[in-house]
Parts: sequence; C-alpha cells; structure tokens
Amino acid sequence: GIYEERAAMKDIIADLNNYFVRVHRGYIVNMKRVRMIKSKYVGVTEGGKLVQIPIKRNFSHELKEKFIDKLDQD
Repeated sequence: GIYEERAAMKDIIADLNNYFVRVHRGYIVNMKRVRMIKSKYVGVTEGGKLVQIPIKRNFSHELKEKFIDKLDQD
C-alpha cells in the first residue's frame, strides 16, 4: 500500500530492510514490486496496476544496482 509518515526520509529508510530503495526526495519503493525502470520513472505494481514513480538522478544508481541484483536472484 501507500503509507504516509512524518519523519525524516533518512530515518525511515534506515529502519527498512534492503528491499526498499529511495528513488526521490519523497518516495521509497519496495524492490519486490518494481517491474521496470525508465530514465525518469520506475514502474511499480500496486493493486494489480502499474504506478509510475518519479526517479531523481542522484538516486538512480542504487535503484539500478538493486534491480539487477533482484533479476539475478529470480
């Protein structure tokens, strides 16, 4: 689901496991739900639908690395 939290993003991401990646100032995604990565957004499944979440350039490197690792595990 989509959750709202009133805390610093760095604190939230520190409490989550390795399946979660920060992709934007206001977004963290679950790598188990990532279906595709484009240059400006990531496609994530939510409720059977594909949702596009924006990616900031400074967060894209970690996202791509974890996506490749996920593909290797599948």
